[in-house]
Amino acid sequence: MPTTIDPVTGATVVTGPTPAAPARVDPNAGTTAPQQPASPTDAFAAGGTFTPPPPAPGAPTPLGTFGTDNVVVDAQGRLGLGTVSLTPNDQIKAVRAAMLQAPSQQPFASVTDPALLTRIGDAGKALFKTCLRTPKNDGDALQLRLGRASALALIEAVGRRLTALGNAPLAAKVAKSLTATVAAEPHPALKRFAYQSYLNRAKAGELPANARLGETLYPTKPPYKEWLKDDKIKVVYYTDNNGSPRADHVQMLKDWGFTGVDNPDGTTTLTLKEPGANTIEVLLQPAPAVDTPPALFEHMNTPDADIIVYCGHAGYGRRVDQAVAAGVDGSGKGKLVVLLQCYGEGNIESVSRAYPESQLISTRRASDDNLDQNLLSGVLFGAANGEGYVKMRKTTLDEFKQMAKDDPTVDEYDTFPIETHYFFPNDVDIVAPKTDLDKDGVPDVQDSIFNVVFPKCVDAAGGFDPLDIGAPKDGLDGTALNAATANANHVARYAVFPDALTSRLAGAVPWNPETFVSAGYFDPAQDEMRAFKLEVDPTTRHIRVSLSTRYAHTPELALSRMLAIEAALFVGERAQLANNERAALALSFLERVVHQQAAAANETDSDLLARTSAQERLLGKRYSIPMSVAELKALSGNPDDFVAATYDAILAKVASTPALSGIATATPVKTMRTLRVPADVPFQGSLHPLTVTQLMNRLGVQGTLQANSTIWAPYRGGRVYVPMNDPAGKPLTVVLAVDSGGMLRAASVMDTPPPATPATPTTPTTPATPATPAAPAAPAAPAAPAGPAAPV
Repeated sequence: MPTTIDPVTGATVVTGPTPAAPARVDPNAGTTAPQQPASPTDAFAAGGTFTPPPPAPGAPTPLGTFGTDNVVVDAQGRLGLGTVSLTPNDQIKAVRAAMLQAPSQQPFASVTDPALLTRIGDAGKALFKTCLRTPKNDGDALQLRLGRASALALIEAVGRRLTALGNAPLAAKVAKSLTATVAAEPHPALKRFAYQSYLNRAKAGELPANARLGETLYPTKPPYKEWLKDDKIKVVYYTDNNGSPRADHVQMLKDWGFTGVDNPDGTTTLTLKEPGANTIEVLLQPAPAVDTPPALFEHMNTPDADIIVYCGHAGYGRRVDQAVAAGVDGSGKGKLVVLLQCYGEGNIESVSRAYPESQLISTRRASDDNLDQNLLSGVLFGAANGEGYVKMRKTTLDEFKQMAKDDPTVDEYDTFPIETHYFFPNDVDIVAPKTDLDKDGVPDVQDSIFNVVFPKCVDAAGGFDPLDIGAPKDGLDGTALNAATANANHVARYAVFPDALTSRLAGAVPWNPETFVSAGYFDPAQDEMRAFKLEVDPTTRHIRVSLSTRYAHTPELALSRMLAIEAALFVGERAQLANNERAALALSFLERVVHQQAAAANETDSDLLARTSAQERLLGKRYSIPMSVAELKALSGNPDDFVAATYDAILAKVASTPALSGIATATPVKTMRTLRVPADVPFQGSLHPLTVTQLMNRLGVQGTLQANSTIWAPYRGGRVYVPMNDPAGKPLTVVLAVDSGGMLRAASVMDTPPPATPATPTTPTTPATPATPAAPAAPAAPAAPAGPAAPV
């Protein structure tokens, strides 16, 4: 049997037709992942410990054809595709094919033998244990996690099938085995996902009920045992010193009986110690600089904080998202996060994704300090007395009722729906639908199997043009989709349109602050340029937002703007708005999303396509918008509060500018001219102008270079820009996307160069047949497409 050298481990391994892929570093997450993000490779063969029992005589039993895969099972319970292989890798492929494609994700619908089902469950446990070994690198860790997720799904499916057969004793035995296996899972997000999946199945009557899992995922009290290991509850407390002035919170805590001392580093320590109660120690952070988001999550992986409190503006949810992005690693175990800001419900997904074992208390709508201080009092004094969340909620509500009774003139305490204003960690109906632990863009309560997300490919068009990245649909990252959907909901929540327009929207779609929900990915038609498929769910009355697999590479900033346009046009069409009104609604959505993203605007990024001007130009070209974002913001005044008059001003401009009304009917177009990458083109070291010339020839670019060797530098995991003049002397920029392994993966041409590009003519190029490689030879590339199979 042929052998090869594993490029990751250096070990000699038995190979099939495809050797193991070299590893690469994800520039976003800093992890190593397979070059070709498909199913697991033979890395298992290099370091696995799988020793299956000897195969039983006779051919495997067919389970069914799922999609294009013929799934079979042998007498030992092992699954395979056509035949049962002894490698864990092949068994994982079979399990995932069955679970992802079988009707209702039940691959064992044809199996009636309880003994065989039991053996299948045992084989799943053996596969799980195999995948518990120590990974050799980050790429191997992803593959092993994929294997464990597959094994857990298999065991669960066995338990569901036994329940359907009416074999309650065996179903209970498998369910117990499943929970014990999940308990051994080392990855916090996968563990919680598997528990959630069990609860979903139990709620549907497919598995035995398990109250302990409900308490694990949706605890009814804080983790006091962990908090009180040092005999006090430590609170790290942040304010924005704007919506929530820091001095007011110092005084508030002192009024509540806390004693305080200012520290040399600008923090303030305030302590509450009452007889018979837990000691509460608050470390109030210094006032942040103007418009500087607080760090918030810097203590998520330290024993220095049990409770993390933030009081201030939400910044349309971006303040927390920025803190998540800048925070530290960790699962959040033992941490309670209290977000006292507007619409904290919108941050459930981002907090749970980053810190899956943390607990969260926050708001469901607009809020202010007058409301939030009472909630905080209920939490802090409740923690001092060792109370659970039911008691904390009741204390807070009773306090509001008393305040309304004491001062009936304050409408806020009397008419505000305070009973539903806050959510706690045990509010399953609120927390569960907004949790997406596997980051696939589908809420976990609607998900069937944990997806291991592979790193995104870098593209050469800023995310605005379609790109086939070659990854399986269940390995695509839905984080940007979740963020874009949340931003669209912020528009529906905060923008105030004229009453007549709002009535028409509400009559056509479920128009409310939770209008849009992420629905994962869809496979587009061959020539489809839309990024999204939007559908009104007749059951939930939400607009389901699915993302085309060709836009899995699109970053959140670009994707949010694209959804603003496409969602507004969808809503406008459903409401039968005139073209002027639909175009005005699209521009209004776009203006609000850009307003939310103000902190992301820049003109200094070394990645030229990330600059504000380039983003605006590409968006405008894609959707035929003859108005820059700057002009749109000037027209609206870019107010913090979007009111009916703001929409009226945009509508008046559209009515007086015929080209703007065309937005309503324009079809999205490509923003760049695609260059076909002919084969693997490795980049190593600096490139001389002659080498760049050869590369341009290979790509079929005609023109004159404007770059020289001092300008060119290797850029791994990002984009490289080659300024040129075409044969007619018109400037253009060739954009090359280089993956973190140093391979050219995509290329496009911008007809107009981005700002600040060099302009020194050097070497001409002419069209030519692919010639000399652009760089010295590299190790053999994986058996994956070097460039996009579809247009970039």
